[in-house]
Amino acid sequence: MRVKRSGWFIEAALALLLLVTKAQTVTIDGKAVDADKSNVAPAAEVPSGTYLNNFESIQLTKDVLANLTDLQLSDVSLFYFDDDSNPEKQSSQCKVMPGDSLYPKDTVWNLLDILSDGALIKTVPLGSACYDVRYPVSSLLNITNLAQIQLVINFARNTNTRLVIRNTGHDFLGKNTGQGALSLWTYHLKGIEILRDYQSAGRRYKGPAFKIGAGVVVHELYEAAEREGFTAVGGECRTVGVACGYAVGGGHSPVTPIHGLASDQILSINLVTPDGQFITADDTQNQDLFWAFRGGGPATFGVVTSMMIKVHEKTVFSGMTWDTTTKDMNITDKTSGKPLKHTGDAILSSQQLKITVTVECRD
Repeated sequence: MRVKRSGWFIEAALALLLLVTKAQTVTIDGKAVDADKSNVAPAAEVPSGTYLNNFESIQLTKDVLANLTDLQLSDVSLFYFDDDSNPEKQSSQCKVMPGDSLYPKDTVWNLLDILSDGALIKTVPLGSACYDVRYPVSSLLNITNLAQIQLVINFARNTNTRLVIRNTGHDFLGKNTGQGALSLWTYHLKGIEILRDYQSAGRRYKGPAFKIGAGVVVHELYEAAEREGFTAVGGECRTVGVACGYAVGGGHSPVTPIHGLASDQILSINLVTPDGQFITADDTQNQDLFWAFRGGGPATFGVVTSMMIKVHEKTVFSGMTWDTTTKDMNITDKTSGKPLKHTGDAILSSQQLKITVTVECRD
């Protein structure tokens, strides 16, 4: 079956092919010079804002892009925000893959690296020795500020490159990986701000709250809550990211019977939407996204940069852990790795089974 391409797609493809094959330059004093960190980076500024973490204060804005346009930076259009001026362009198309004629060339990847202040990493899979030597590696951006997220989202959308979002990588289905994809890594967006008397937009909540960066993991949240005399809703795995996959996917917790799911703790969310814009979603603005993010799943509607969550008075609770061990595994060098001869064979006998029960109380 032949796939019919609309006129806009053919025009865009030809324009993109021209863009992604030429050198990157800027015009300074009427002369074209190579674009580098000294004349175009970082592509960001610091606008004023309320409750912005340090990394969120560094943003890509229309003024920044206008300045790069005035410098006649090659391929600057690949980083423009989406203005929805052409609804037809929003129709889904197959993503370009390494080896395709429209896949961004090294000069364009180099420009992304320059504008993001050297955050681009060429990743090499552990099993690369088994691959075809011509198999191109994927790229990863080690995010440390908001502007880099905006650059990546705009770049991926305008070049039709596959984009995946990765925080700590806890995903049994591997949705945070992808062949030929540009990976946006938010793990280093750290920071916890304590607000002891916070009032949410719409006055739905008044009390203690933490503002946490997207890269904050469970044990960091627990340690901050312990230090400040609060109980926070978090999971059992200490290395899971709180604000991204865990909370926005629902988030069960040992204290859920008392305080609810992790998604119930969310008071507001800062995020970058697929058009590259930085917004806040809460009870009074972008309410549809605020509703959807509280359980709708990670990286579905945008990239979370931080969120405000409830914390509670310190709770006294107890827990029980079962540690099942054995005194003697009956495994020797001769039997190790060999299959059992019969279905009913058992390596362990009931007399050798030892169960340790630990009861723990926390206050």
